Amino acid sequence: MKGKIVLCDALGGWREPFFAGAVGAVMQDGGAKDVAFSFPLPLSYLGKGEGSDILSYMNSTRYQSKRIV
Repeated sequence: MKGKIVLCDALGGWREPFFAGAVGAVMQDGGAKDVAFSFPLPLSYLGKGEGSDILSYMNSTRYQSKRIV
């Protein structure tokens, strides 16, 4: 995971990428989106539908393009 942006299945899943050296993460979770969270690395928080779309994209191409803005 070092130097990568990773897709995680739950809001609490940021710990593993952080300690493994990831540069960012995308969380997919069914929780509320109208609250603030603080994380020690750049992170996007998406619903399960959007996360599923990203996973489909990742599985459809060999060289994925990504950026967290």
